[in-house]
Amino acid sequence: MRKPAGMARLSFIKPLEPFQVETPPVSGDWLHEIKYDGYRTQVILDWAGARAFSRNGQDWSKRYWPIVQAAEKLPAKSFIIDGEMIAPDPDGRAELSPDAFADGVECRAACIRRL
Repeated sequence: MRKPAGMARLSFIKPLEPFQVETPPVSGDWLHEIKYDGYRTQVILDWAGARAFSRNGQDWSKRYWPIVQAAEKLPAKSFIIDGEMIAPDPDGRAELSPDAFADGVECRAACIRRL
């Protein structure tokens, strides 16, 4: 795709690192979510297509090619999604074994399509 005039590619944004606390904050200003065991991943879509990066900014687009392809089909012109890449077991629970992760990339691509 040809670069539109004056448009740079979206760049990787170093994610904030979580830290442990004794108790969660008590306020309507906070959201809490389940902690999944997986790989922190940032998916970026811009005018030139989608890319996937590790939490340290390594380009993992080739490793996550099904996710990159699924991201390019989402109805958006651009986005940066930061999240945990997981390989769900048959019951839907996150599994972090190397074998499960290698086999799970197809499933993860299907999951992103459902979003």
